[in-house]
Amino acid sequence: MSLMYASSAAVSAGVPDNASVWFEFERFLSSAAGIVKRSRIMAPVTGKQRRYLRALGQRLAATLHVGHEGVSEAVVRQADALLEAHELIKARVGDNAPADRHDIAEELAGRTGADLTQVLGRTALLYRPRTKEPTIVLPMDAGR
Repeated sequence: MSLMYASSAAVSAGVPDNASVWFEFERFLSSAAGIVKRSRIMAPVTGKQRRYLRALGQRLAATLHVGHEGVSEAVVRQADALLEAHELIKARVGDNAPADRHDIAEELAGRTGADLTQVLGRTALLYRPRTKEPTIVLPMDAGR
């Protein structure tokens, strides 16, 4: 479903609806600062889901390494490809990275549209469900 189509009533009245405003905002973000445009919005991950993802990520090896150049376009493209293939990845921040490990992890998560699940030492765990056929099924929060 494309967000670029506004309702006919809103267009005829000259007032943009939420979908058209969101489309313009997404277009602005995708053109600014090299941010990768995501085609769908991910719901916030709850604490229970975050614990589940951390348990899954415990046995993963770091597949992405951020070095002295920081979060470059090449790193973002590689992370995007890895997230699309695996949904859950570990990123290792090198000792010679230009910024703090938390800042780098947050920037990488923001530029890929992923959830920053955990930062432990110099390793960050990122999660983003696939756009088609996600394989990781997150547990639902039961009412307390």
